[in-house]
Amino acid sequence: MFLIKRDEQIHELMDDPNANRELLSNTYKSFRRINHLLAFWKTIYVNEIKPLLKQDSINSIADIGCGDGYVLHKIGLWAEKDGFKCKLTGFEPDSRARDAIDFPNSIRFIQSYIQESDEVFDFIISNHVLHHLSTKETSNFLDETSKKARIKVIHNDILRSVLALLSFPIIGIWFARNTFVLTDGLRSIRRSFTRKELSEILHHNWKFKRGYPFRLVLINESPSS
Repeated sequence: MFLIKRDEQIHELMDDPNANRELLSNTYKSFRRINHLLAFWKTIYVNEIKPLLKQDSINSIADIGCGDGYVLHKIGLWAEKDGFKCKLTGFEPDSRARDAIDFPNSIRFIQSYIQESDEVFDFIISNHVLHHLSTKETSNFLDETSKKARIKVIHNDILRSVLALLSFPIIGIWFARNTFVLTDGLRSIRRSFTRKELSEILHHNWKFKRGYPFRLVLINESPSS
């Protein structure tokens, strides 16, 4: 019954400023494998980013709430393999993410929120950011990222459902030892949006795409035009 309504009051253990640093580091390391298994960024890159990359110029890509930089780093590697040059920028207000694990040298790290920057990028992405925000903050976040992207904005997150809540422990248990993964994963699902909830705050230029099971992808094309 508690899945009927989004639970904005519950918080993830890793968001605690006093969270154990060893467990936090182990959690970030686990995220790299979990994102590979569940976030499907390679598919998103192939379908949503690669067709719009330019070969005659440097493509700027910003990851908002980049965490340990893994997702953005992988996108940069895929683009490089396909013959594209990219400038990668990661925004992350919490420096613990960079310090907890080896941060990729390919990424320019900016310890701030995107709202504090005057820069504009070709592409803006985020991975598992929306469920950390309140509904009002999410609406503002979508507006802000739209203003700062020339070509496309892509926000990839969890879709709240009973199936997600029941299925995640089967995967999360493999990463649970000495991490926050299992507890925080279940809390993330409870904080996540449904399609109906998002449709109530989306403007007409946003498109909702149903990803693989338990996934939602929000896309805004040519947002600043």
